[in-house]
Amino acid sequence: MTGIESAIAATAIKSASGPATKALSSWGRSKYDKFVVNYTQAFSENIQKSIEKCKIVRNVLYRNQFASTDEKYVSISFKDRDDKNIHDHQVQSALIQRKKILIRGRGGAGKTMFTKWSVLRTAESFVNHQQIPIFVELRDIRDHENIKFENILYDYISNVRSNQSFSQFIEGIKIGLFVFILDAADEINKKDRSNICKKIEVFIETFPECGVLLTSRDFTEIDSLGGFEHYFTRQLMKVEAIA
Repeated sequence: MTGIESAIAATAIKSASGPATKALSSWGRSKYDKFVVNYTQAFSENIQKSIEKCKIVRNVLYRNQFASTDEKYVSISFKDRDDKNIHDHQVQSALIQRKKILIRGRGGAGKTMFTKWSVLRTAESFVNHQQIPIFVELRDIRDHENIKFENILYDYISNVRSNQSFSQFIEGIKIGLFVFILDAADEINKKDRSNICKKIEVFIETFPECGVLLTSRDFTEIDSLGGFEHYFTRQLMKVEAIA
């Protein structure tokens, strides 16, 4: 088991609090244990690969070389609609508190770097909040008519597809066991972009217990996307750009 699975399995600790503990209390030990086994079989491998992927970034100067995300990450801040500065740690804290956050800005402003940093911080602090980070590179998804966004997410992370594992995935979403970090809506196939944005909007309305972080460059549909707190990248200060 990885750290997250071990923490999920050990959630019976009386002092623990969070969605996993809530699930144990409402489902009962038998159903909860089945969920842990099913999670490990159906989702664990892909989620762990995703987390590992977030630990590295391509070298800006030498694209065939990689570097550690934590070593290269420079703390940044954003601004809200009132031009107030919002620091990265504030955004991360809001995400864990199940907020729906949209970060908008030009390419190269640090959005993807921030999402990877956020995934790592969420994963390493799981025992404190009991929420599993699901990192989705939106350029990899495709829309299908009459398919809901939760189905798209399930197909993206599951390596064992069954009605049982899908049902348990939905149960996990309902209780807020997952945090969804969705990178680069502007990279969705243009013919799918409008429909996917609408499906994301329906998703966050349907499952309010899950934190969602979405990043994107500006485009028509993203400007009117409802249900999110909109934050904007700002020009890097000289010391940040040098770092």
